[in-house]
Amino acid sequence: MHKNYKLLILLAVLTVLSLTLSLTSGTKSRSNFRVDLFNLADTSQIQSIKIDGLQQVEIKKHNEGRWQINDRYGLNENLKTVLLAVLNQVNVRRPVSQIQQEEIAQRLRSSTKITVETGEQTLEFFAGGNAARTQSYFMLEGDNQPYIVEIPGYRNYISGIFELTEMQWRNRTLFNTHWRSLQSLTVSYPGNGGNDLNIFFEDEFFRVQNVALMDTTALISYLAGFELFEANEFIASGFNSAYDSLSQTTPTAIIELNEINRDKNQRLNVFPKLQDDNYVLTSNKDGELSLVDFGRVRQLLRRPGDFTR
Repeated sequence: MHKNYKLLILLAVLTVLSLTLSLTSGTKSRSNFRVDLFNLADTSQIQSIKIDGLQQVEIKKHNEGRWQINDRYGLNENLKTVLLAVLNQVNVRRPVSQIQQEEIAQRLRSSTKITVETGEQTLEFFAGGNAARTQSYFMLEGDNQPYIVEIPGYRNYISGIFELTEMQWRNRTLFNTHWRSLQSLTVSYPGNGGNDLNIFFEDEFFRVQNVALMDTTALISYLAGFELFEANEFIASGFNSAYDSLSQTTPTAIIELNEINRDKNQRLNVFPKLQDDNYVLTSNKDGELSLVDFGRVRQLLRRPGDFTR
């Protein structure tokens, strides 16, 4: 009995030792990578972000805090917020399995490379994902170990932010005016001039041409629709042959807005809506084509009778 008791004690000690070693080994296994391997604690120091994928996109911050895309277009503010959040909050969930490591690493090296410059450091990594776009993979430049990455509480495909085109990154603002800075606004209908809308500032308030008794509430509500009015997407020539042909036709409406600051003057051509299309083709004063929800465009195409009290 005494001998058996000693054996039981020894077995208990060995069991505790085995469990301790197992837990210690597991802790080391889980902590042999940094969860913050790809994130930047202070995104305010970012000077540029280069994305080299299907297109080459450089997002650069200028000294005055203005962000530009390829030194041509302003950066969409909502997308900037998402991009900086990704770079600040992305965590490594775990390395990909050894079985998949080489295959995924090879695929990442030929996909999208991101280079982030802060002035004091450079972060270079590749971004991609699985075919179903349910897992995002990041891999550091010069490394051969891909990682599955995530943002805690965010289930969407993180790598998708690095797959946007130049046109998708750009600021989509078509109009951004306040009625206090507006001088005049016209909506003309080629071929149907009797419906043209002409709003202009006179004395202390606005007048609508050919409207004697004006509904000021309706007018102010209408003008508010020109505050930060955005396109759904700018498109390039060749995006769609039907849109290319349509852009050469006569617009159904032309909206012209004149501001106190002449640099903010704008003109928007609105083309006929294609059958079964939820969007309307438009072009601004620079000839750039964009698509806008039909319902939102329709709210801008008013006539004098809409403001009669």
